[in-house]
Amino acid sequence: MRRAPRRVTALGRELVVWRTRSGRIGVLSDLCVHRGGALSQGRAEGEEITCPYHGWAYRTDGSCARIPAQPQRAVPPKARVDAYPAQERYGIVWAFLGDRPGEQRPPLPEWPELDEPGWRRIQGVFRWAAAVDRVVEGGLDFAHGPFVHEGTFGRGLDPVVADYPVETTEWSGRADDGTGSLSWHLPSCTRTELVFGERRQLIFQAHLPVDGGRTLTHYVVLRNFLTTPLADGPFRWANLRVLREDRRVVDALRPELLPFDLADELHLRPDALRVSYRRRRRELLAGGWPAVGDPRAAGPVRVIGSPARRDAALTRARVHEAG
Repeated sequence: MRRAPRRVTALGRELVVWRTRSGRIGVLSDLCVHRGGALSQGRAEGEEITCPYHGWAYRTDGSCARIPAQPQRAVPPKARVDAYPAQERYGIVWAFLGDRPGEQRPPLPEWPELDEPGWRRIQGVFRWAAAVDRVVEGGLDFAHGPFVHEGTFGRGLDPVVADYPVETTEWSGRADDGTGSLSWHLPSCTRTELVFGERRQLIFQAHLPVDGGRTLTHYVVLRNFLTTPLADGPFRWANLRVLREDRRVVDALRPELLPFDLADELHLRPDALRVSYRRRRRELLAGGWPAVGDPRAAGPVRVIGSPARRDAALTRARVHEAG
């Protein structure tokens, strides 16, 4: 992540992400409270980001630091934008988009291999025309290989899936079928481990919900064999080919949104890991967590609440949002 501001679309809203001079990551609503300027078109200056329209400067907590047109006056309390807790780990910027207090937020996934020596790493992004929950479930399926991936690794695979146990925690689930493991970590991360004797390949995916019908996947693939850089190209090509096979099927799934009730689709024993994900997801939705494109919502999401909105004084002095 470089210092220059960058626009990112998440949950159907526009955000700006930038790095301060000291190295902190800022994630704000991409909307200046003054006249609706796009902060992503501004500049990173010291610990602040400035609006390209009138130069208003904002800190990483969303508060306005200065207004060039009236430097002699105090900055009004209304001069702030929504700011979201963010940190950088595993070479990925993570942000919590919501107003839940810290103890109610899911922790970052524990992927220690990404910090260990001895692995060769490739990474990239991949786009889907599908809801994020459908994409997540695609990475939790032991049974689809012989059919979806017949043109790559699935050719000749035995379609029979033996019963397997599922281990779950408050925020994650994992299962092992004897040749490797699949796991989910809320809200939208998956991990795949493939084992070929002493050879291991790990695939980590953080799925960003762009909106109700689009997902952007940030992936990292590790391998402990053929670690020469010369092998990166073939591995990258093979990984993208597998993803494209998945996308052809996942993008066409109907309904587009994951059903809220388990009974709305038929589940068998090979679906146990996916069912564990759906059950925990349903518990969170029932407890008030929002879902992108949730049909039970009263209307379109216009604002992504930030932690500062829990401050009564700041709630009374809210900024406008783009329609």
